[in-house]
Amino acid sequence: YKEKLYILDNWLNDMYLIDYDNKKYIKINISGKNLSFINHNNNLYFMHWIKPFILFKFNIETGKITKIAVDDDKKTYNYEYRGGTPGYKINDNEYYGFGHRTKQAWHSDPNTNHTIFKWIVNFQDEKPRIKIIDIKQPINSKKICDPTSVIEIDNKKYLITAETDRIWYCEQDYITNVYEIND
Repeated sequence: YKEKLYILDNWLNDMYLIDYDNKKYIKINISGKNLSFINHNNNLYFMHWIKPFILFKFNIETGKITKIAVDDDKKTYNYEYRGGTPGYKINDNEYYGFGHRTKQAWHSDPNTNHTIFKWIVNFQDEKPRIKIIDIKQPINSKKICDPTSVIEIDNKKYLITAETDRIWYCEQDYITNVYEIND
């Protein structure tokens, strides 16, 4: 953001952006986790939830959070569509990224799984809107598959994920996988 690298310290109800160069922690005063940031027109936004679409503007200097009015279909989605990667620019008004959909209501449920979806946010109209695109799970992905970032190498894009076959909140190792993105 503004030519500086920030890292999200994404802990449940205790989140910070870390200014990489200065090691300065900037508190994000909001509950939850799994935020997806979008840098649009020199403003920093984050999606608190994907469906329903809940978008905030974040002032990195003051920590002020402002809720943004959005164009959402107002359907009930039980808050199962959540963030993952930051937004990557498609054009001057559109950004894409990947999130995870949590199936099952509780993290302690052994049947819980996370599946990947793609999102596109459009800022062109008065109110930003989001489009969700369900995608086929990678064949070798684990039961819990959370997208973290997109990288580009030799004009090919790759999705980086953190994965496990066990539910969260237990001592375990995670697997980092890399999948080529075929738009």
